[in-house]
Amino acid sequence: MSRLMKHHPCVSSTSSSGTASSAAGGGGSGAKSSLVNFVANPIQRQQFIDNMIMFFITSETPFTRLENEWLKKAASIAGIQLPSRHAAATTHLNALFEKVKKKVGGELVDLAKGPSLQMSFDGWKKKAANQGEPLVNAKALKPNGGAIFLCVVRAAGVTNNAAWLAETMMEKALEAVGGNASNVLGVLCDNTSANLNAMQMMEEENPGMVNLGCVAHALALLIKDLAKEKHASGVAKVLGNANDVANCINDSESLRAFLHQHQVEVMAKTFAIDVHSPSRFAGIFFVLESVLRNRPAIRSMVMSEAWDEKVADNAKAKAVFADVARENWSNKCQSVSRLIKPVCDAIHQVEADRPLLSQVLPVWNAIIDHVDEWHAAAPAALRLGVKARFLFRLNKHFHPAWASAHLLDPAYAREDPVAGWRLPFAALTNEQLLKAKALIKRLATAKAKAAAAKAAAGGVAAAPAGGTGAAAAGGLTLEDTVSAAVEAELLRLQLGGMPSTMAAALPVLTARRQVGDKQVMASIEMRRNWWVTMVENAFPHVAGVAVHLLSLHTTTCAAERNWSAWGRLYTKSRARLDVSRAEKLIYIKGNLNTDTRSEDEEVLLSVE
Repeated sequence: MSRLMKHHPCVSSTSSSGTASSAAGGGGSGAKSSLVNFVANPIQRQQFIDNMIMFFITSETPFTRLENEWLKKAASIAGIQLPSRHAAATTHLNALFEKVKKKVGGELVDLAKGPSLQMSFDGWKKKAANQGEPLVNAKALKPNGGAIFLCVVRAAGVTNNAAWLAETMMEKALEAVGGNASNVLGVLCDNTSANLNAMQMMEEENPGMVNLGCVAHALALLIKDLAKEKHASGVAKVLGNANDVANCINDSESLRAFLHQHQVEVMAKTFAIDVHSPSRFAGIFFVLESVLRNRPAIRSMVMSEAWDEKVADNAKAKAVFADVARENWSNKCQSVSRLIKPVCDAIHQVEADRPLLSQVLPVWNAIIDHVDEWHAAAPAALRLGVKARFLFRLNKHFHPAWASAHLLDPAYAREDPVAGWRLPFAALTNEQLLKAKALIKRLATAKAKAAAAKAAAGGVAAAPAGGTGAAAAGGLTLEDTVSAAVEAELLRLQLGGMPSTMAAALPVLTARRQVGDKQVMASIEMRRNWWVTMVENAFPHVAGVAVHLLSLHTTTCAAERNWSAWGRLYTKSRARLDVSRAEKLIYIKGNLNTDTRSEDEEVLLSVE
């Protein structure tokens, strides 16, 4: 006990000489003296209780456990009286909540001085949570990676109301950035109709925002499309059959036992068969993979002499496993798996709390190339509707910010032997380039207007940028002036190459390094800093937009993980937990450590 107390961070290093000598003597008096000092020190006792309450919060342990008799006895040995569960859930919880909230508030203030914040919103409901009332989760996404949980909003009866969503999301975004709309980089949501309409309303009201649909959700919707016969009949039948196989096995104890017998005979061990979870991204694919892993045993089971007897009274199983007995069943399953696996890999890779916007377009391009290759080799019965569905999802979810961010990311610059270093204009189609330019002009104009408004509020004349003052004198609007300046800057970047001062850092920023089975490149902060330190003076409008776009995340995975914590919190035994109290528990745990390692290299996403 004395050794533990001696090294406890709450215990002063300047112990009394009497205590030190007693401890050195090896007797029990040293431990007793340390314990007496600990009990007599109110600050240490409070730290002990605070740390214990924090343990309950971070381990998601109900406060009712404070009433456990053995825990009380252990605390009483140290002379500690544990708080009641009511005190823990009110006084102590509120104090810790305010402490963490103060820390988060300081971080938000610091972030508002830089590129500022993107906001992520995601809806959720669970029967055990406040009788199934829908909740909307608000998180602030940091420019260098990481997220801050802000709050939840109760949304009973309004989850499909785009106007309410737009108003609520903007209100929470403004609260996060201290009321300055120009510090809101954009909003990120799932691709529901209500969300998309709400984000469009917000952009119309605040043209300096870039509001995006979740890329992982869009890819998951693509896989869901492939599981519907009206979109891709051949692929949907294979996926449907795999799902039926999994359900038949898991719904029948006798079939499950029969399969286990054949797994041991054919594969030397048993494996569970996954079942489809509609709430899981690309869940149907994992069912197919599970069936494929077990196909030798499944085929052995179906082709065995005892099979007919096993399913004699199971008409559904007879029909479902009829396809399994056919020679081309495995080939069809493997072909569909090859089609979908790269999409699932892409979902897994983009689900990161990092600003990966510049990588989205290359990932989608790689997926379309993959479909072309698959289409050329796949059986005709499987090809029907597949390529059209991939293109439909690409066109539906394409955002000009994908093209703009890729264009302005120095990591994708290329060196021409004659013209020198150039940004990847050639990587965009003409249509993509036009949309990218329109977005860059819109954002540059919004930033110029915000700067002019700030200067006017401070009684200072706005400094002209890119010839703004002269053009305004000629009767042009600020929008016309900035648009012309952006067009000129982009044309210089496209045709004139880059001065040596700008190009000097590009060999480092464009370098790729192999780490295990992944390639990595320079961190997003290094790539943004290139625009700020080396480019901004010559290309002020485009540089400002580049910093904005290279700060944007692409998925709502931070909010999804937050809901996972909510789901673990609301168990059957805690179904009556008040939402406001649950929010404080999640807020404390989620925001204890929001530090990010901005110097980290970024993994280059790949589709294989």
